[in-house]
Amino acid sequence: MYIKVQEVQKNGKIKINQTKQQNNLKKNINIMQQVKKLSTNSKEVKEAIKKHIIDCVYNYDENEFNTIQEAANHLYNEFKRCTEGDGYLRNKSEQDKFSYWLMGLPFHFHYSNFDIETYLNSLGINPEGKTFDNDKSQKLYHYLIYRETIKHK
Repeated sequence: MYIKVQEVQKNGKIKINQTKQQNNLKKNINIMQQVKKLSTNSKEVKEAIKKHIIDCVYNYDENEFNTIQEAANHLYNEFKRCTEGDGYLRNKSEQDKFSYWLMGLPFHFHYSNFDIETYLNSLGINPEGKTFDNDKSQKLYHYLIYRETIKHK
């Protein structure tokens, strides 16, 4: 099926000659133009990360927490308890230590590269569906969790 494009307007919208077969295509193009790429600092992303922390962190009896403050406090205390006195991490920043600790599979956080990339895409950070380096995706995922944990501990 070929599409006849009349013009591309200054605001980036595409003007199409409509036929019955092309009505759905025009709707899809308009939807794609309305998709907004969210920043990692956006309110929506921060709220999603808070909910993710609450869903993933549990106490010693495997009961989940109700508030972000309780979950973040428990998460941070466990992180400090587990990394205290670790000579390998002596010269690392706290954020690097946290990322290293998360790779040890504490709680119910994502660990596979596919799950992490899928989760980040679901947040709207990457609406174009680009593929990123596994290390970059993992560092971003760990950073977002670290940032909200530090903010709410």
